[in-house]
Amino acid sequence: MKNYLSDLASLLQGIAGIISDGEKVQKECPKHLKATLLEAAHALDGQSVRVNYPPTGKPEIVNARGKHRQLTLRERIAIRILGGRTEIRP
Repeated sequence: MKNYLSDLASLLQGIAGIISDGEKVQKECPKHLKATLLEAAHALDGQSVRVNYPPTGKPEIVNARGKHRQLTLRERIAIRILGGRTEIRP
């Protein structure tokens, strides 16, 4: 399950990149398919994040695409309270 969301997001984004405005694609694919695939890939990327603890500096969140940002104060407090567990699923 760990890499499933990341792999699925990559697959969806790859499919969306292949789709063009060709006549065959327009006839066979439903409307707004490309936008829907990109939105699904983005949503899955948001579910697949990890926390990096660099040797110097503050911890940062990295998503499946490799984009990173600094943790907010609330996120740092939550990680400390949860004992380092960064993944919570219902």
